Amino acid sequence: MLPKLYTPEEVAEYCKVTRRQVYQWLLKGKLSGLKAGDGWRITEGELLRFLGMPKPMKAKNSRR
Repeated sequence: MLPKLYTPEEVAEYCKVTRRQVYQWLLKGKLSGLKAGDGWRITEGELLRFLGMPKPMKAKNSRR
């Protein structure tokens, strides 16, 4: 399963900061992201790590 990806704009809106602040976090290495063409993408797991929140539990396939 692929991770959910967020744009810096979505992260800025969620964190109630400017887009510029998110780019500063990315450039300083405080927030890790993936360079996708001309833009950045931040995984859900990385955003949760940055915010100090636990990662969501992965659903396990149960075979009975």
